[in-house]
Amino acid sequence: MAALKCPCGCGDLIQLSLASSGHPRWAVDMSHPREASLHPSIHRMAGCRSHFFLKKGKVVWCKP
Repeated sequence: MAALKCPCGCGDLIQLSLASSGHPRWAVDMSHPREASLHPSIHRMAGCRSHFFLKKGKVVWCKP
């Protein structure tokens, strides 16, 4: 499980499954120390509806 606060500022906690048998699921890459990357993108279907990637510890927003 990975958890992070939504980067849009709404304050919601986003929880992502990293279990290889689950669906949906995300993979984490820690090849750079302290700079996690997650894939695929994170797309909130409720609330603020944010859509973004986490790449090397930075939020990369998807275009609407």
